[in-house]
Amino acid sequence: MAIPSNKIEQLLFDLIEACRSGEAFTNTKNKFYGKVEERIMDTSDFYHPELDSKPSALFDSATWYLDQVRVGEISENNYKKKYESIRSRGILESGWAVLDNEPNSRWTGRVLDSVTRIVLARTCEASGHVDSSIPVPLYVVIDADLIRLIMKNKKSFQTMANDHPPADASSSDDIKKLIRALVAEEPLPAKQHSKGFKTKLTDHVHRMVSTNKTRATVRNYVSEVYNTIEQSTNGVKGFLEPKARANSVRKALEAGKGGFKIDASKWTDNKKEYTHEDYRVYQGSPTQGVLIKDFGREIERKAGGEDTRPSVYVFRTDAKTPARVREAQIAVFDKINSMHKYLGKRIFDKVYALGQITNVDAGKLLSETDVRAAEKKLKVINAK
Repeated sequence: MAIPSNKIEQLLFDLIEACRSGEAFTNTKNKFYGKVEERIMDTSDFYHPELDSKPSALFDSATWYLDQVRVGEISENNYKKKYESIRSRGILESGWAVLDNEPNSRWTGRVLDSVTRIVLARTCEASGHVDSSIPVPLYVVIDADLIRLIMKNKKSFQTMANDHPPADASSSDDIKKLIRALVAEEPLPAKQHSKGFKTKLTDHVHRMVSTNKTRATVRNYVSEVYNTIEQSTNGVKGFLEPKARANSVRKALEAGKGGFKIDASKWTDNKKEYTHEDYRVYQGSPTQGVLIKDFGREIERKAGGEDTRPSVYVFRTDAKTPARVREAQIAVFDKINSMHKYLGKRIFDKVYALGQITNVDAGKLLSETDVRAAEKKLKVINAK
């Protein structure tokens, strides 16, 4: 899936606009007339490969395959505003699907956009929060040439189709997933990609999401993806994907350090993945200003006096090499120590770095003593 040409990109934009305006269905002179149909379906028509078991009654009866896996879990808790909108008003925006023209496929078609809304509508029905079934409106592409074009550029098309009002838009992690896919499709390794290619990539992705993201934001996403690829090449784990990162932090806290560890049975099951009954857990991001905000939040929490749980601060860095990971980790410990010293008391009760060096400490809790000892050892090795 290379970056689509400007001509293909414009064609996909025209398709989306023609369907949303109705021109593709009412104007016989429109270039998409007769190539797309409007259909209304039931939630029971759809099968999700990750959420639905196989074999099952639904697998046997469903005829449409939900072919869009967003980053992050689809649940009522994670999409509360969208869930309430569907419960009270139904699905208002039509999604996108294509007929499945594979000769041996068991599916009538594949849904490329609106998967989250379909799954939430199904949950709403199963929970008894609505009195009747929720209709699912879809634009279904039936023209074979257009289907081939869309499937060849599937991820770009899905991101473009998701450029809805903010409540339905692609998340930053979905957009970075598209960027990583486009980077991976290039024949040259990422470190050899030219400045011109990165600009072209930024421009393309920005056009896909321009309703909700500025070009500067997309440019930052592109830089972050390349930084993460460089980290991985150098034996450094960036923990970029949120759900995987949350799992790593939770496992590290459950494994513990010295006499400290967190009870695995006391995590609270809600949208905030770091909520624990016994501890106030912070996952420190390398994004500029996050540490200061977290520090301020913890001061406010402690000053309030109502929440008396001890705090745990687990941070990661965006450094690209093992040596720079150590330098960055020490810099964070030094900054927190200086703030504690200035205030005359500890604000974060416990502070750990999340190990990031592959085959050395990735995914483990590291104390300040651990990090300083590791840096000293590295200096000795480099001096030989």
